[in-house]
Amino acid sequence: MSYARLLLLSLGALLLAACLGRSVDPKAAGSALWLASDSGALTSSQQAKLSGLGLREVFLDAGDLEWSGGPAIRRRALPDVPRRTASTLVVHGSWLPGGRDAADIGKLLHTELLALRIEAEQAGVLVTGFHFEVDPGERGESFAKSLATVRRKLAGSAFLSVGLDRRRLQAPEARAIAASADFVVCFLYGQHPGEAEDPGAWDLESVEQNFRRLEALDRPYLTGAITLGTAYHKDSGGSIRAWTTMLDLGTVVRNPAFELKPGFSLQGIDRLAWEFVAQERTTLGDWTIERGDSVRLVRTATPLIEEFRRRVGAWESDRHLGEIYYRLPRPGERLSLSGENLVVVLSPESSAMELNLALGRTVASREVWIVTARLENRSAESSDLALFDNNYVQLDIEGAIAIDAEPGGFRRVELLRDGERGSMQALRAANQVRLFLPFVEGGQVAESGPITLRLREPNPRLRISASFLLAEGRLFATDPIDWSFTSP
Repeated sequence: MSYARLLLLSLGALLLAACLGRSVDPKAAGSALWLASDSGALTSSQQAKLSGLGLREVFLDAGDLEWSGGPAIRRRALPDVPRRTASTLVVHGSWLPGGRDAADIGKLLHTELLALRIEAEQAGVLVTGFHFEVDPGERGESFAKSLATVRRKLAGSAFLSVGLDRRRLQAPEARAIAASADFVVCFLYGQHPGEAEDPGAWDLESVEQNFRRLEALDRPYLTGAITLGTAYHKDSGGSIRAWTTMLDLGTVVRNPAFELKPGFSLQGIDRLAWEFVAQERTTLGDWTIERGDSVRLVRTATPLIEEFRRRVGAWESDRHLGEIYYRLPRPGERLSLSGENLVVVLSPESSAMELNLALGRTVASREVWIVTARLENRSAESSDLALFDNNYVQLDIEGAIAIDAEPGGFRRVELLRDGERGSMQALRAANQVRLFLPFVEGGQVAESGPITLRLREPNPRLRISASFLLAEGRLFATDPIDWSFTSP
């Protein structure tokens, strides 16, 4: 063992001695954010907003268990957080104790955690706890005994928590594992990237059942939600070839090789799910998609996370400490909820799109006006996908008729006469223009091409509105805005 390592452990022992005898305060209630090595950075401004809404700490992926001559903790690069952020260091791995004594393993782990803590605090992290996200396999009893030893030796200097998969809440060893830690973390909603797709993981109806199972453990706990979205490449037989978090819905929708699989609107239970089938060979990023292959995208949305919080909160319990969210997205992970979305989740107000609509005029004569329509989503919220009769901006016209319109940044355009389309009246004397957009992302801006109006009155009256399906299935319609221009 190196001199530097010995020095670190000696300092850790002194730190522990200073904490011995201190009473263990109960874990304070509050939300938490889990950050992995591939998370987006938590900025100071995001931290300030989230802290003001009840975020108390972050969980940082810090290491992996190794058993060759161990146990030992192999370090991970810590995620980027503002200095002195209250943090719990997370250790991953599988429980492979061999024939080692459980108490001895606990003592060795405690020594490893002390060194891990010192290194993290030297990097500016304020360590408040340690968390074991470890698969105990068939060795749950040994795992529980070792954790209990670690907890005793921490002696109130840091909290010790343990992850329990929702499918293990009824396992015989679950209660013993829970009792060995200060509190439990259980993800009740969503899936980690790379997991085989499980619709039940997103079913909010199961939240109450799992809540009762957590209550039966008789320990404090955090309930978790995974806010990442995933895209799957499936071959023509339905087998998954690859997955990624870096593909966005717009890229697939705009690719002419894909058609939406029939019945897509019925595929999502408390989530959004879309599947597109390739009609010809194409590429998406690094993927080569053959004809007949499909791309499936699964994600959550802010209103669904709000509903998750509501259901958990409806069952009041002193043991429930709050929620934990996994994780902030990197740039390009546009299927996932952003830090701005989480601010909305934790705020007392419900999520809502904020659509700003405007008209511009480029040509104005006695006979013809040429105008453009603009949509700006000033919120971080997005709509659901609709490729047919929903999701559009509408221009209503009095005192003129629309004789031509180009979609520009919209997907397609329709001319109507008093709500009718496809008729000769709609083609010759349209008084409505609909600009369709498959979906609106947070912060998106779309502007139409030129819309040509033939005047029947000197100053036509224009009105602009929008109608979009929201992620939770409701229809969102803006109030119509009467628009006027100054004289040319």
